[in-house]
Amino acid sequence: MGRSLRAAVLAVVVATAASSALLTGTAGSALAAAPGSSAASPGSTAAPGEAEVPADPGLVSIPFGDEAEVPMAEGWSVADCTAVVPPAGVELGCEPSRLTLSVDEYDPDAGTVVMPVELRTGPTRVTVSYRVEQAPPTPPAAPELVYDHPFDSGAVALVPLSDLLVHCDGCEGVGARLQVRGVSPEGAAVARATPSHLAVQSAPGFVGDAVVSYRLRDAQDQWSETTSLTVAFTAPPAGATGAGPLQALAVTVPLAEQGDTVVDLGALTIAGPTGGGDAADAPRLLGCGAPAAGTVRCSGDEAVWTPPASTDDDPTTDVDQFAFHVATPDGRQATGSVTLVRAGSDAAEALPVGLARVAPVPGRGDDDAAVRTLVPALPADDGDDGAPDAPVLLAPLVSILDRLGGTP
Repeated sequence: MGRSLRAAVLAVVVATAASSALLTGTAGSALAAAPGSSAASPGSTAAPGEAEVPADPGLVSIPFGDEAEVPMAEGWSVADCTAVVPPAGVELGCEPSRLTLSVDEYDPDAGTVVMPVELRTGPTRVTVSYRVEQAPPTPPAAPELVYDHPFDSGAVALVPLSDLLVHCDGCEGVGARLQVRGVSPEGAAVARATPSHLAVQSAPGFVGDAVVSYRLRDAQDQWSETTSLTVAFTAPPAGATGAGPLQALAVTVPLAEQGDTVVDLGALTIAGPTGGGDAADAPRLLGCGAPAAGTVRCSGDEAVWTPPASTDDDPTTDVDQFAFHVATPDGRQATGSVTLVRAGSDAAEALPVGLARVAPVPGRGDDDAAVRTLVPALPADDGDDGAPDAPVLLAPLVSILDRLGGTP
């Protein structure tokens, strides 16, 4: 996605004063006095106007998703732009005063390729051999978070990926994989990723904080540092004794073909029977989380999702997601989520419209609890270098656009 945060690093490394003068834009007078310089200098065997190849070329690293700019030193210019041949797969922009290098798609096998460029100042010509490479994307990253909204003890917490605040440049268009490393305290819960959620099911009767440690891997097999999500599982509040569980569904809904998408959150909230059955005891919306791409306005029982402005760099959004949180006057709370998917898109195949589905954990859950037992399968033992057992996470949900951290 075009608004993903991009690394922009250009490193120019030289060993001789001559190469330094040409590659970093310092004064051209350093060239004549440099030992080993390609320019004609006192004691040089080169004829005036001829050049020797510099002993130490510069390194040009093309930032992932960006371009590298190579300015010429003052007084120097590219002798002939048509003679400059970039490495395969690299797009070259050439002006007498600078070169720009970019790639449409990162190639991890491109290696380092020498690109000779003839420069001139007055009658003097010199050939500089730039070494061009493609910098990999920044490894994935996600902050350690404490989820602000509790879940019922014994239930499954379906935390939407949009609330994990994941940043993954190398996941654009291909998604990522999430590997659960463990849950503490031991035996408190089991956790697993789905294409759109991190699912955490507490052990029966467990009350307290379950800390899920996980890491992410991008398409270039780069791992993030291990991070964590803390989820609180609570017993029913004292005022809710005898009340049924409060449930907020995790659903996938189709995006409107144009304009806003309106979601009835009231229809996604199920409150078990209470002693009085009064309308005053009905659950109320606490608020909504931030979507990954668009914006959402929540009030009453309704959420209105607005797509981001479409540009050439940021085409029409195919998938987005946000959480919503509800509570009852007696203190029961629940969190649900809405994943919006455009019909006919690749995301629609991975996330069919309807309830979020994850496989049951053997020996866990209650067949009569329906929504509360949408639980994840136990993860396989992946090892430190194995591929995570989790499915590929939807790329648009693991790329932070203009969101810069914060707690859901």
